[in-house]
Amino acid sequence: MGASIVSFGSYRYRYDTGREGNFLLTGFSPTKANTTVYAMPGYQDLSEELAKLGKHKIGAGCLSINKLADVDLDVLERIVAYGVEHMRANFETADSFPTTIRHDHRADRETGQRSRGGSLASGNHFSTATS
Repeated sequence: MGASIVSFGSYRYRYDTGREGNFLLTGFSPTKANTTVYAMPGYQDLSEELAKLGKHKIGAGCLSINKLADVDLDVLERIVAYGVEHMRANFETADSFPTTIRHDHRADRETGQRSRGGSLASGNHFSTATS
């Protein structure tokens, strides 16, 4: 993983060997070359959504996107939400990541502008709701 990762939430893992620890629930790492999105449990069961996403590459538990303009942000949102829901259902989690993320990406594309603050970390770019 990259040196700078913005992470949301965490989950506790335990191996049969007894080894255990905590890891990020989801997150992203922006670099000059691309943005990597980390979604545990990976992308194996998401072939239909990935086909709709747009230009991307897949690694083990990560999704690389050269430019956000290359992908459908609504599809990306669904992929990340699926990963969070899956992890919450199957692992012990301690997080404050919202269950539902609502943001009108189309408005950003039409105006060519981002909402004030413009980042997940600031909380200003997305409105959140829990369900």
